[in-house]
Amino acid sequence: MKARRLTRGQRQLLELVAAGYTQAEVGRQVGISAASVDGTLGRARARFEARSTIELTAIALAQGEIDPARIRILRQQRAFNATAKVAA
Repeated sequence: MKARRLTRGQRQLLELVAAGYTQAEVGRQVGISAASVDGTLGRARARFEARSTIELTAIALAQGEIDPARIRILRQQRAFNATAKVAA
């Protein structure tokens, strides 16, 4: 059986979504539309036979495709940015 791998772009988008960003926020951050984010993650879901992005995230974490430490950092950055916006 051939090993399934995420592309670099799929990995980047999935890490951001796993950190709590919406698809629209991810799109703005990387310079693509929310529809492109959805399409890219849809192809990743199909590749891993995942029924949802949550299931894809669980599979990717279990297989070492995405780094939990990176997700924690992204989550902290998101919280910091949200706090900074409220304070401004």
